[in-house]
Amino acid sequence: ERGVYFDLLAAPPGVVTTTVPELAHAISSGRTGEAEATRLRQAFRERFCPHDDGRASERVVRRVFPVA
Repeated sequence: ERGVYFDLLAAPPGVVTTTVPELAHAISSGRTGEAEATRLRQAFRERFCPHDDGRASERVVRRVFPVA
């Protein structure tokens, strides 16, 4: 397992599960869409992905294949 460099459970990016059955239940029960899970995902993105704007691939293509 690769792991992370911080305590992921202290600031999780939403619902955390440790087994496939737990994951299936979290998805099928709707827990992943609850307000608390949404809030946790937003807080995680603000902390760890402040520059993620959804256009990284476009920037790479423009840099690698510049239009003259």
